[in-house]
Amino acid sequence: CGTPMCIYDEFDVFMDSVNRGNSIKILLKTAIKNGGDRQYIFITPHDVSPMMDRRYRDMIRIHKLDAPRPDR
Repeated sequence: CGTPMCIYDEFDVFMDSVNRGNSIKILLKTAIKNGGDRQYIFITPHDVSPMMDRRYRDMIRIHKLDAPRPDR
């Protein structure tokens, strides 16, 4: 990614939990390695907090949206 911002949208939708965890670890290591001059945004419908490495928790922010309200 040669831009100041890299966005990965729903990259893990069709992955099982093992491949999702491995992919997230690779993406996070790459983002932290190159993060000094870039901002990375990962959009996913899955909960990734269990896969977060404790070493990086102070560098990473997770924003969760509330579940949509059912139609009335």
